[in-house]
Amino acid sequence: MPVGFRKRRRLWVTGTTIAGTSGAILLVTTVQNPLSIAAGGYVLGSSYAIGSNTSLDWTITNAGTLQSGGTGALSDGIVLEAGAGTSSTAVIGYIDNTRYGAIHGYDTGVWMQAAGTVLNQGTITSIYGKNASKFGYSYSAGVFTPLAGAVLLGGGSVTNAASALISSYVEAVNVGEAGTVLNAGTIQATGSHGAFGVVLPAGGTVVNQAGGTISGMDAILAFAGDTSVTNAAGGTIAGSNFGIDVINATATLLNGGVVSSGARTAIGLGQGGIVSNIAGGTIAGAEYGLYANGPVTLMNAGSIIGTSQVGAVVLAAATISNAAAGFIAGHYDGIYVGGSAASTITNSGTLLGIAGDGVGVGAGGTVVNTSNGTITGHAFGILGVHAADTVTNAGTIVSGQTRYGAGVGLTAGGIVTNQFGGYIGAQWKGVQIGASYTASIGGTVVNDGTIIARDVSGNGAGVWIHGPGLVVNAPGAAIVGGADGVVAYYQTTLVNQGTISGGENAFIAVKAGFADRLIVSPGAEFQGLVNGGNAIGSAVYTTLELTTGASAGTIAGFGTQFVNIGKIELDAGATWSLGGSVATGQIIQFDGTGTSLTLLNPTQVAGTVVSFGSFSGLPTLTGFGIGDTLVLAGVTDVTGVTVGSGSVLSITQASGPAMYLQLDGTDGQTLAFSTTDGATDITVACFAEGTRITTPRGAIAVERLREGNAVLTASGASHPIQWIGRRTLDCRRHPAPDRVKPILIARHAFGHNRPKRPLRLSPDHSIFIDDLLIPAKLLVNGTTVMQVDVGTITYYHLELAHHDVVLAEGLPTETYLETGGRSAFENGGAATQLHPDFTPDEARVAMVWRNFAYAPLVGSEEQLNPIRARLASQAAMLGYPTDGMKPRRSRTAAA
Repeated sequence: MPVGFRKRRRLWVTGTTIAGTSGAILLVTTVQNPLSIAAGGYVLGSSYAIGSNTSLDWTITNAGTLQSGGTGALSDGIVLEAGAGTSSTAVIGYIDNTRYGAIHGYDTGVWMQAAGTVLNQGTITSIYGKNASKFGYSYSAGVFTPLAGAVLLGGGSVTNAASALISSYVEAVNVGEAGTVLNAGTIQATGSHGAFGVVLPAGGTVVNQAGGTISGMDAILAFAGDTSVTNAAGGTIAGSNFGIDVINATATLLNGGVVSSGARTAIGLGQGGIVSNIAGGTIAGAEYGLYANGPVTLMNAGSIIGTSQVGAVVLAAATISNAAAGFIAGHYDGIYVGGSAASTITNSGTLLGIAGDGVGVGAGGTVVNTSNGTITGHAFGILGVHAADTVTNAGTIVSGQTRYGAGVGLTAGGIVTNQFGGYIGAQWKGVQIGASYTASIGGTVVNDGTIIARDVSGNGAGVWIHGPGLVVNAPGAAIVGGADGVVAYYQTTLVNQGTISGGENAFIAVKAGFADRLIVSPGAEFQGLVNGGNAIGSAVYTTLELTTGASAGTIAGFGTQFVNIGKIELDAGATWSLGGSVATGQIIQFDGTGTSLTLLNPTQVAGTVVSFGSFSGLPTLTGFGIGDTLVLAGVTDVTGVTVGSGSVLSITQASGPAMYLQLDGTDGQTLAFSTTDGATDITVACFAEGTRITTPRGAIAVERLREGNAVLTASGASHPIQWIGRRTLDCRRHPAPDRVKPILIARHAFGHNRPKRPLRLSPDHSIFIDDLLIPAKLLVNGTTVMQVDVGTITYYHLELAHHDVVLAEGLPTETYLETGGRSAFENGGAATQLHPDFTPDEARVAMVWRNFAYAPLVGSEEQLNPIRARLASQAAMLGYPTDGMKPRRSRTAAA
């Protein structure tokens, strides 16, 4: 018979045994509330130990042992049923199982039909399913109904303290109505059929503290309703199937401990959610570390491992950030994102796909690998199969399979940007755009780092594009292939400012019929053959565009290293040297002004009367105009340059045969030539167009200047232009042509870069030397300074507020000083002189120069002789003949 006593309105059971044929203690009235079972107390019921079917808020404290001896319905340690009409959220109990307490049930250790609170510091167990293949739940139409377990609550919370144990063969803890589970001890489900550590049928919150362990076939299983799980450092959540499995709801997971699966997936998310794996945290599954069917935000600073499959799989839009300490690895892929929406992956740590890909992107998106990031795959470092894929790399991306795969493969196209310091390496292809040899898949590759294919089979490529593409290789960057540096199948633009190399081809256009363009900057390097893919003379041709740069550029092997290229195009202001041979049907085009091309092997570029080199016929020179320079290296004995019938440029020599170039027939310019630096310069004879004046914005062609624009003077000051004089003359019809024919000053004639390019001045235009202004005509020496014959010429002059000195092609020259010659210009404001000679009245000039000139105007031989001597010495240093520097006859080439 039950023995107890009342003390301070609490029902106490102490040091005795209470046994009942059904329930040992039936709670009915408030007189029995609260109830305490003291240490040593033992309550045994043939069905339940303690039970109630009323709706009171019962408080039960247990320090003894509560035991169910039955095996049928309601064989529970404690069962608190709600009365009729009681809400499932109503609180019907508070159970405190102290450190000495033990509650053992067959079906259930503790069952509350409605909400309640369980605080466990001792042991709560259920043995349902121990000796039979039984499930402790039913699941129908998406509804999970618990039938047995250690702790089953309709709602509320369960707290399992350190060293406490909640154990069952089916469900250890089940809390409905968005319940809460706080664990610092052990919660375990040890059976093999529906054994779940914690079940949240309507979602809720689980906090597993340091030292806490939750285990089962699914350690944590959640259904409908938002779910939050926090696993602190030192906490363990271990499932044989799933560590955490959230089926029909979104989840928020924070892990600093260990979440693991012995047979399948550490974390499964049916509707996606947010996963934060902080430093020190481990998520490891036998198959998958993380598998999600819904959108996911994953932030990882720990380890995520999929031992036999993939580290992290998201089959919907994903935002994944892997921190510097983060590690995500899988047997096949490190990360795979799919579905139908784009994803973003940012990696600053390590992503590893042992037998597959480091990262697989199935539905488009962006992958960013920062400077600390490493992505490694066997087949592909990164594989994208959607046209919108974008990869940006500043770290390391590598793949290891031979004759397949790439560091980065975008099989449906996209953009790859390899930033400064970035490294993309592979055994077959560094970067692959497209997949098949039949489909046209375009893309863009921008490289500021290193892209390399360490090919051992002989057919790999640094960059391989099977569709229209753009490849940009920045200064200092390198694209290195096994056999090939860059391989193009369709129309491709290649911009090279760095180094591109291949064992066979630096660049190869595999298919003919596409107008590829190779844009090359000075300093760029090709190691290997550059094959444009189109036969010379084809209607569709490949263009080699040579750009401007801080220095001059050189193409040394045109016709041998650079083959199947129909056109060489020089940008405005570009300076290049071209070696090798240019064949019939090939075009050299000058774009804009200020362009200089040095022919290192002129007899192999220009067609000759006799056969020189390996060709015959005339290549075509187009766009050659004012301000451009064609330099014939090693040719110093030119006697004439003429443009004859059919716009054929003839270059005659004192020794050796003539050379010819086909002009495009649109120039109509007068050509001049001069010998400098052991070469012959051919230019369009004109003072104005193309002559560059130094301004605060840089060197600008004089014809582009406008009144009000600022120019820099020799002192470094900036002054606006007050007036620009302009006059076009026909020197052949002038009554005194020597008064107007230009003076041609060779490069470096007065010293290094003075002038930087050939410069033409009117005869009386003064040069500032030794604090003196000297008319150009007084310095003619027949070599570095000489008067040239031209047909028509346009002169410009700049007037500032005061007479001053500006820099024309780097040489100090005077601005306009009004001495009565303004009417010589067609915009001088008065009647224009019919035949101007730009030489005003000497008396007026003397007066003006004394009072308004920037510096004295030289006129005596005593002043000129030391300057002429320095000119002669400089000419000798430049390779000119030293025959007394007698003035030579004017040299002309008339169209």
